Amino acid sequence: RGNFTPQISSLSMSQTVVDCLHQYHFSQGLESIWQSISQLEKQIDEQKPWTLSGEPLFHFLTSAIDTLIQVAADLDPFLPDTAAAIRHIFSSQPIVPPSPLFPRLPKPLC
Repeated sequence: RGNFTPQISSLSMSQTVVDCLHQYHFSQGLESIWQSISQLEKQIDEQKPWTLSGEPLFHFLTSAIDTLIQVAADLDPFLPDTAAAIRHIFSSQPIVPPSPLFPRLPKPLC
């Protein structure tokens, strides 16, 4: 049961993002994507997946990966390189932890 194969090729942009793009409401499309990311972050904070094991962990990770793959599909028109990097992460078997897509900037010394 530990093997998970994401369905990357079958996903396309969410209808919300498509509608925003057709109406040239780019910031609203991006806001929709950030809401998905924020919801996933909230789920991580609340469910604490590092404390889970077995079936609950499998279901949590499957859902999180599905969300991230959808985020990649939605990001494609805005950040195509980042979207491709996310898809690449989840297309490898086993999934290998990547370097950060958006590395943190060092804090200023003063």
